[in-house]
Amino acid sequence: MRKQAVNKAIGTSAGTPAVCGYCNGATSEYGCREVTSGSYCVNGGALWKIRTRPRTPDPILEIEQEVIDEWTPRIAEALKVEAEAEEEYEAKSKAWADAELSVRAAVNEDAEAAFAASCSGRGPKPHPRLDRLRSELAQRREELDEAERLLRKARVKAGQAVRHSEQARRIARDRASWPEAV
Repeated sequence: MRKQAVNKAIGTSAGTPAVCGYCNGATSEYGCREVTSGSYCVNGGALWKIRTRPRTPDPILEIEQEVIDEWTPRIAEALKVEAEAEEEYEAKSKAWADAELSVRAAVNEDAEAAFAASCSGRGPKPHPRLDRLRSELAQRREELDEAERLLRKARVKAGQAVRHSEQARRIARDRASWPEAV
């Protein structure tokens, strides 16, 4: 079996042309090429490969764990309230959409009846349920607006609970790390 020759200047096999990872141009000794600390692209300049290890997270201290244990039920309750508000908003939204469609259907029926009456020479009769459907639509819209307000309020409260817990955790970690600063 024959060993494939490797061109040390380019860093690839001699049988396959290498391409730049930035501009997809061919690599060469004087063009785009691999260098010691990364790569160099004629079009993009020096593209250094960052060789760092991922940072390991700091261990959770006892004080932090106490804060986490304190805030976990509050966050869970806020998220539960948010989920309930979202379900209520979805239900109100569907009810409003149904009311909107029924009003549109009644308006179309009324328009058809008025056109038929004008063609036959009779006077148009108003749709019997149109006023009731419009008042129901207005009521559904008010309910939807209230549900939307409650949903927005629940989302704000849930976000605040998460932010406050993170802040309390940072404060506890800082106090444990720098007791002289307290």
